[in-house]
Order: sequence, then structure tokens, then C-alpha cells
Amino acid sequence: MSGVIDLARAAETTLAAEKRCELSDIVIKESGEPMVEVPTTLFHPYYLTEIGMGPKIAHLRRTVLGMLVDADQQAQAEGYSIRLYDGYRDNKLQDVLFWYYLARYTAPRLGFGEQFKGLCARYEVELKLSNLGGTLGSDLIRANTRYVAFPSEDPTRPANHRTGGSADVWLYRDEQPCDLGVVFDYMEPEAGAFYHLRPGSRDWPTGAPESEVARNRELLLRFMLGSGFTVYPEEIWHFDFGNQRHARIIGGPARYGAADHLMKA
Repeated sequence: MSGVIDLARAAETTLAAEKRCELSDIVIKESGEPMVEVPTTLFHPYYLTEIGMGPKIAHLRRTVLGMLVDADQQAQAEGYSIRLYDGYRDNKLQDVLFWYYLARYTAPRLGFGEQFKGLCARYEVELKLSNLGGTLGSDLIRANTRYVAFPSEDPTRPANHRTGGSADVWLYRDEQPCDLGVVFDYMEPEAGAFYHLRPGSRDWPTGAPESEVARNRELLLRFMLGSGFTVYPEEIWHFDFGNQRHARIIGGPARYGAADHLMKA
């Protein structure tokens, strides 16, 4: 699947959908579509190599993998490639990542770095949150969910990656990651999928020239959106199909719920 992608229109549609309803309001009609293993040529185990946690082998829903392969083929036709950094996550990994990122990134960003320094385990972070007083603890949790889904057991609102319908990807050229202006999992506004479309000049956190960043971002968006994915507006690397986040943008019910039982099939 490919075609001309109007990024300004995609941004307008995507951002408007964020205000439409809560993800938990979207009905899930599980299709039962199987989970499949992602070829190692497409997968870079980011969490395993960078922070020592995460799977050696990635899995996605069958349709999602086909779409990812299509995006990679589009990229290769222009001298680039797509690498998957993260696909399906079970709730155990989701839980670890949620509290890890809250302590390492969200808390320091909001001025609480010293209180959470050296912490990463859930019980340590929750204890520190409970000692902050007032609504500060819940405020930090809410701020963290902007970038990391809460590890919920609620079947009406599974974390997006838990469905097998989310793909965190990066654009590559000559086997090297392209500069998107931010590093993977950067938790600031510059990580936004359409941030480069805002009027005016900007200095990117990586220090790359604005023209290079804009070109790389537009290529990644064109390859992924052109293959049928939607993008999470807060993260240039996060794309969805079939889950509640995708359904909120295109309309109708979600076809993918939590995929844990399919991983055991």
C-alpha cells in the first residue's frame, strides 16, 4: 500500500481525534488474528541493548507485520530502511518501563529528579510518590502516561503495545539510524510526530540541521502512513493499526485487544 500522503491533513485529522473520546470508550471486537514473529532483519532490540530489558524476538499481529514489511520496501526503494525497535509488550514489561521512565525522565523533567534519583523498581517509585503529598504523586503518574501507557489489567483499555498493533520504528540509511531531531523515547514536545511542521525555525535536541530532520521525519511518516498505519502525535516513532488508538482516528471499533493469550497459542 502506498500513495501521496498529505502530512498537514494527517496532522489535522490525528490531532482532532485525540480530543474525540477516551480510548477506553472505544469498543474492542477482538478478531483473534494471530501474532507472528518479526524477522531479525527488521528488528533492533532497543530495550534489550540499551537498558538491559525487553525481548530478543519481536512479535506483531500478522497484518501489522505485513504493513511493516510494505513500509520497509517503500523505504528501500528510496535508499532507506525501517527498523522495528519495539512491538508487542506483555504487561510485565509494560509495568517495568512505566515506572522506569517515570523515575528517570518524567520526575526530573517536572523538577523531582533528586527525590527519584537511583530508583526504578515499582515499589520504590510508588513509595516515593506516596510521600510527595497532595496530588503530586497522581500528577506525576498522569504526566508519565503521555509517553508510556499505564500497565492496566482492564480488558477495555489494554496498553497499545500489548495488543500487537503498535510498532515503534526508526528510519535507517546505510545500516545507521537517521537523525529525527530527538533520540528514541525522548519525552519532550520535540518528539511530537508533527512538531517539524510548526511554523518558524527550531533547534533540535540532537543538534542536526532543521532541513535534515524535516526530510527524515517526512520520509518516515510517508512510508508508515502510506502503508496504512496511524501515528501517535506525541511520538514520531510510534505507529498503530487495529488497536484503540488507531480506531479513534479512523472510526469504528478496535479489532485488537490484549494479545497475551495469542502469544501462548
